[in-house]
Amino acid sequence: MTGNDIYDLALHLIGCKNADGTDNEDCADFKSRSAALINILMAENQKLDRSLRNDKGARIIPLLTLEDNVRCHEMIAYGLLPFGLASLLIAEENAELSASLYERYLLNLKSIKESVTAVVHQISDCYRYYG
Repeated sequence: MTGNDIYDLALHLIGCKNADGTDNEDCADFKSRSAALINILMAENQKLDRSLRNDKGARIIPLLTLEDNVRCHEMIAYGLLPFGLASLLIAEENAELSASLYERYLLNLKSIKESVTAVVHQISDCYRYYG
């Protein structure tokens, strides 16, 4: 999945795509801001991404352009990034739609966090008891 894929999904969510699939003229400035906003959203969810990948050393690789591949877990790429991006892009123009999309972002975030499996470790006593 590329940054453009996330951008296109976000534009569909806010109704900025024409019937022929082209971007609406009212949303021309959105594209220039999207790579930076996607990077912020990925950084915000880095800890969750590490847990989903089961890799404590996984790093977020920022997008330089929207043509770059998004390197994070697919649940984040499909379930969070489009809603977060759409919410951030439309915040000034339509606060109600932005709030609705952000609420969906938070619901998806909660659902994804709940899907992360826990690891159980044995507890060992490492201190002597002098009682």
